[in-house]
Amino acid sequence: MKRLFMILFVLSVAGTALAQGNKCPTVPANEAAAQKRAGRYFSEAQSMVERGRRAEAVERFLCSLKMTPHPNTVFNIQTLAEEVEDKDTILPTMRAFRDENPGNSATPEIADMIAKLEHNLPLDGPTPDEIAKQEAEAQRAEQERLAALAAAQEQSMSDDMNVLQREREARQAQEEKARKYKVAGITLLGVSAAPLALGVTFTIMAKSAQNDAQDATSWDDFQYYDERSMRFASGASVGYLLTAGLLVPGVVLLVKSKKMRQQKDAPPAHHFDMSFNVAPNGFVVGGTF
Repeated sequence: MKRLFMILFVLSVAGTALAQGNKCPTVPANEAAAQKRAGRYFSEAQSMVERGRRAEAVERFLCSLKMTPHPNTVFNIQTLAEEVEDKDTILPTMRAFRDENPGNSATPEIADMIAKLEHNLPLDGPTPDEIAKQEAEAQRAEQERLAALAAAQEQSMSDDMNVLQREREARQAQEEKARKYKVAGITLLGVSAAPLALGVTFTIMAKSAQNDAQDATSWDDFQYYDERSMRFASGASVGYLLTAGLLVPGVVLLVKSKKMRQQKDAPPAHHFDMSFNVAPNGFVVGGTF
């Protein structure tokens, strides 16, 4: 009778300890004894589940997990934690297990469950720390994308400026070339006046000598004026040839200078370029027409 009383007393003390949160007995030094206790707490937890007492079942499973860590026990705790409507009925017990059993191999998983329950997150999803890390990585990736986009746009603007600079330099070079052609053409036209005047003078003198030859009264006088007329005619021809040699290139240079100025002043040829860039709020369309 005394022995039966002692057994009932021990069971009563153990039940009271379980009812005060996650106050499980100390883990036995003997591994077989620990596994035996773990099995007993596991069976009690299953019995609690069958009777709909899920919060108490979580306590029993935690005690079983304390005695002997096992993935099936962790799975059952997670399942019950998802089913319990009032999470505050199980969080204190789970926190006590986490704080009192830092060396238990299942403690990190219980700690993850606690963090997810505290933030109303799905237990099969990422933890708050993992979510924060993912958001930080996404933010960094977005910053890198925006930086790459800004660099691409800056490079595009730099390329456009280089193109404009080259076009400006080309126009300036063309203007300078047209100006030189004009100056050279005008110079040639001005210089051509001298041989033209010489050719006209020789023509007049050749005509005068020819008239004198026709009025000559002797053969000697006729020969003299006739030779003078031929020499003056030859001189006039040389003057006209020199005039043509200067006048034609001068006109060509002036015409070419005029065409170059017309090309400079003409509107650019019609062309169309378009580019697409990704911006934070959508697409950016750019182009030149």
